[in-house]
Amino acid sequence: MKNGLKKIRRKAEIIQKTSSYLPSFNEKINSILEVNNISYGKDKDNILDIYYKNDLNDAKTIIFVHGGGWCSYNKDFYRTPLKRISNMNTVVFNCNYALAPEHDIDDMEKDIFKILDYVVENTSKYGGSNKKIVLMGDSAGAHLVSLVTSKLFMNKYDDNRYKNNIIALGLFYGVYNLYDAKNSKFPNIKTFINSIIDVDSCKENMDKISPIYYITKELPKVFITSGEYDRLHKESVNYYNALIKNHVKVEKLFFKKDVISARHSFLNYNYSKACKESLKKFNEFLNNL
Repeated sequence: MKNGLKKIRRKAEIIQKTSSYLPSFNEKINSILEVNNISYGKDKDNILDIYYKNDLNDAKTIIFVHGGGWCSYNKDFYRTPLKRISNMNTVVFNCNYALAPEHDIDDMEKDIFKILDYVVENTSKYGGSNKKIVLMGDSAGAHLVSLVTSKLFMNKYDDNRYKNNIIALGLFYGVYNLYDAKNSKFPNIKTFINSIIDVDSCKENMDKISPIYYITKELPKVFITSGEYDRLHKESVNYYNALIKNHVKVEKLFFKKDVISARHSFLNYNYSKACKESLKKFNEFLNNL
């Protein structure tokens, strides 16, 4: 592993461990039950948490795939915002997956399919519907869920049956065009991208794993949010415009530059304006599905 990536991983681990001591990191919501560290596959990273309410029936099911530049963080960093989403009468699966550079994009896509296998089989035990699945992700996680969903709806996999189970996407400050993203001024972006593909690779190779090139009008409804303060905000704007151009139903929440809390990773700043407003809008989006 290159030194730059080692430093990023160490920094991410410090941030996550430091945050774990804050009450807001794992907020208790009395109405929410949880089951932690359930295995959905054979790999050590194939674990997930489940958040749900008692007495749900046929509720929408959220599958959340975390960010961290494809190479860092884990599900534990997202407990509080996902419990809040579960409090919106949804069943939430908060998922780890195999990280770069030890694993590539193909491995990550396979893990998402393993998650889908598990969720479709088990969500009804917690009051969720396997026909009302919303794939949600932030940053690199938004990249992964949008890539997998788009390829599903374009029949790019040998088995595309899960497109009949997915009703929406929830995308928070994601990466959708790797070639453009590498030229942004986002901190360490080339190191992050280099963990999954040679950053100097030709545009054609980068386009193969860029969701913006897999858009079809058959895609389910999309919620997308980002802020101008984020140096990767242009990714969300361009992806939103591409969705509109391809006649995909999409709702956006874009924060102006003066909303400083709408920085990258704002989902983790639980009491910030950007986090609260985005979750409120996402709740409205879910209710209208």
